[in-house]
Amino acid sequence: MESVSDKISNLVDTITNKSGNETLIRQRKAEESKKTRKISAENAKKRRVIVEKKKRAIKDSLEIRKKYDGLMFLWQQKLIESCSSLSLEQAVRYLSVTSYDEVVIERNTQNLCGYPICQNKIKVRLISFS
Repeated sequence: MESVSDKISNLVDTITNKSGNETLIRQRKAEESKKTRKISAENAKKRRVIVEKKKRAIKDSLEIRKKYDGLMFLWQQKLIESCSSLSLEQAVRYLSVTSYDEVVIERNTQNLCGYPICQNKIKVRLISFS
């Protein structure tokens, strides 16, 4: 049979072990959180680099788009006036369907044929409904 002092020492040992285990658990959790923070910091750096690369790519594409739109506008202006077939062939490289339609509409508002090579004026017919 265990004596009271043995029971007390066993209880003290048990409590000490539990405290020791809790301390170990706390230490492990602290180490894990440090690792997690370190990984998070590394991931944040990688994300920043990726975001910066995306920003640069977007900025570059916007600059290219701006230059392209400027060229397209210049060719539209050139086609609104009558031009040669060679100029039309060069302009086709820079114009979209929509931008060419805008040229045709602009030429029609100036009473010119929609085809940029043609120099003829549009004949306006008045229709009377009597």
